[in-house]
Amino acid sequence: MYYGQKKFDKHKVTNSEGHKMSVRYGFKLEAYLYSFRNYFPQKVQTGREFAKLLVSEHAKGNLKSIPYGTQEVSAAEVTVSNDELSILFHLYDPLIPDPDYVDKNNGQIRTAQRRKGEEPARSAHMIMDVSPKHEADRAYPVGLENAEYLSRTLVSRYLNDSLDKLTSSQELWVSKTGKEDQKSSRRN
Repeated sequence: MYYGQKKFDKHKVTNSEGHKMSVRYGFKLEAYLYSFRNYFPQKVQTGREFAKLLVSEHAKGNLKSIPYGTQEVSAAEVTVSNDELSILFHLYDPLIPDPDYVDKNNGQIRTAQRRKGEEPARSAHMIMDVSPKHEADRAYPVGLENAEYLSRTLVSRYLNDSLDKLTSSQELWVSKTGKEDQKSSRRN
């Protein structure tokens, strides 16, 4: 199965209770679940099955962080509630610049210093509607919070690689953190 994306209109994001939050923007996308080259569309999981798989594998600790060059992406939280799959993604990258702060009284800028063993991080929430009304074409509406350095492409790649890894196991790979894990070869 593969995860794809389509639309990318910007929309304001609020929390689940509808309370106003600081202004954040997100992307309105569609996630497609389909088989390799879509040869076997009847064998593709539904959105609910996909959500259950991610939640159960995350609970077992099988949904690992995946390195992409200097970056490493992980799913920190994965939940399903009322046909909504929610994922909190984390991105770790030593190349993200340290934040700067300005003293509004005198205009001096101070750069926050990293502590030993720390790397800059970014996070973004994703919400996917996995209700049965989207099962006919396996195209599910998705909202993805806009976060600098954590691109839609990186999230899509992480989901594709995670699904590939969870549904097959061929090669051994070691993440940047030194943890061994199984990863299958990428099929084109």
